[in-house]
Amino acid sequence: MFENILDQEHVISRLMEDLDNQRLPSSLLFFGPSFSGKLSAALELARGLSCSREREWSCSCPDCRKHRTLTHPDLGMLGPRYFQQELDGSLEVLRRSRKDFARYLVIRGARKLTRRFDPWLWEGEESRLKGARSSLDALEELLDELDPAAGELAETRAEKIISSIAKEAASVLKASNLSHIPIFMVRNLAYWARTTGHGKAKIIIMENAESMMDSARNAVLKILEEPPEGVHFILTTSKRAALIPTILSRVRPYAFKERDSRGERQVLDRIFREPSGEFRSLREYFLGFDLGAGEIRRHAETVADLALGNDSQGDLSEVFNMLQKKERFLPLLEEVQEILRLRLREGLPGVDLARMENLLDRLIQARKMFEGYNQNPDLLLEGLLYGGVR
Repeated sequence: MFENILDQEHVISRLMEDLDNQRLPSSLLFFGPSFSGKLSAALELARGLSCSREREWSCSCPDCRKHRTLTHPDLGMLGPRYFQQELDGSLEVLRRSRKDFARYLVIRGARKLTRRFDPWLWEGEESRLKGARSSLDALEELLDELDPAAGELAETRAEKIISSIAKEAASVLKASNLSHIPIFMVRNLAYWARTTGHGKAKIIIMENAESMMDSARNAVLKILEEPPEGVHFILTTSKRAALIPTILSRVRPYAFKERDSRGERQVLDRIFREPSGEFRSLREYFLGFDLGAGEIRRHAETVADLALGNDSQGDLSEVFNMLQKKERFLPLLEEVQEILRLRLREGLPGVDLARMENLLDRLIQARKMFEGYNQNPDLLLEGLLYGGVR
């Protein structure tokens, strides 16, 4: 169990100890940097809680088979994620290999998206799915065909499946808004959590829990105060401080560390079988499918330098051109934040702490305005560049 959660030995050993000794609480918080394996660990824990045997990844029990393809009826998933980037990275693996590991990687990458549209989660709000329904149905048919249990995959058919999955997933994302956790989803999951399950345990994973609206936070708090028996809530976040204290007091925290370069390379080699060696991290690997390796980082360096009042060799017009695709804005903000964090950690001389703190605050505000109010990325970028300490 947890064989594929790499370079997180401390938190995995703690989870295994709590699970083996039946000390696992009903509400858990997995926190740590983005791309550190929090969701993968949550999904593996869900499988272990449901397994009726010894919990190995290769276990053939019905519950484990369903968890490997993310089709278990006792699993609920909600919250925003870098869906497109992860699926692009998984499809690239399938282009290089038709082996079962590559097929499972794509299936799981796609179902991390489609499980956000489980009917019970959208009950009463079905009209919001009108634009995504046909693509969701098409995706499920493609994933069933891709399942290793369906048999050998012909080469010509594999290429068609790859292109079709990419097309349908993009259509789903375009037709839906998964940037936050709304109140209606929390109310629906509260009802679903209290219905009879199919197996030993029900598991609800709330990814990026800090994205809950205020009303949703209050509703989640009520569930965590009196969780139904046999139900486990796993919240994940890369911004622990953004969660309200009353929620933090009701979850047991499990800290995921930032992987070093060796750990990042291990994930790329073992999980994604990435052969080129040009990517420094999983973040760079995922983002590289849109702009190429290092391009987001290069543009983020330009923004960080200019916003901090430093000279920059970058071309600002290239940054604005890049943002013609709006979905690139959040990765850009995340990269700028990562650059600032690294500069603070390295203690570079001449760092203006007041400017840096001000820019970090503006990054948070820009994200809120983009996700919550769909503001224009160009205007938000101008605010980042010219709204600092003077």
